[in-house]
Amino acid sequence: ARICRLLLEELGDGLVCSDRAQARTALLNALPTAIPRAVGALVAGLLALVTTEADRAQARTALLNALPNALPTVDPQGVGALVAGLSALVTTEADRAEARTALLNALPTCYWSPTFGALVAGLPALVTTEADRAQARTALFNALPTAPPGAGRDLMAGLPALVVTETDRAQARTALLNALPTASPGDVGALVAGLPALEPTEADRAQARTALLNALPTADPLAVGDLVAALPALVTTEADRAEARTALLNALPTADPLA
Repeated sequence: ARICRLLLEELGDGLVCSDRAQARTALLNALPTAIPRAVGALVAGLLALVTTEADRAQARTALLNALPNALPTVDPQGVGALVAGLSALVTTEADRAEARTALLNALPTCYWSPTFGALVAGLPALVTTEADRAQARTALFNALPTAPPGAGRDLMAGLPALVVTETDRAQARTALLNALPTASPGDVGALVAGLPALEPTEADRAQARTALLNALPTADPLAVGDLVAALPALVTTEADRAEARTALLNALPTADPLA
């Protein structure tokens, strides 16, 4: 990666058209087999070498093709560089839709939470309409049941950018509540912690509270703290508090000491 950066610095801004095309071709050819930590430097070089729509289209295609190969790696920076590069190379709604679809299709194939987070972080730049936001939210929640541990936190970090209107909020609330029964205990805590920002009703809070309390008995010890920490936002009446107290007391006899 360091060598690649040095070469790009040496090339500078004084390239003539043919040199630029030659350098661009070299970077595009290197991308499919590049080691993960070199991807960022290659993408940065590509962005400096595109000047026409044809250049951008060629670079976009290369990044889209490289994305599936990058996902199985444990290098979120490489995935993040590809995602950021795609965002920088879109100029039309068709470009944006193509890049957005690629990111959404990639979500279910993530094996590690940081790469899932890198994809989520790239979505806001690729959504412009309510339909785009709804598509992105649906894909995020659909990917959650098979997503890597910790993906719920990444999802909730990216959700505010996908919730702009009251319609968005209502749809996101419904999707979140529907995702709770099949989410991992760790993700339940993250999802519930993000619920207040979606202005839930009392019925919403009750549904979330039930899912959280049901997750407690089988939760990983490391997730118990998040689940318990999310409870206060879901209890508003004495009956709620009594229900939560009972569930916590029932969980104590079988709780892992580390919890």
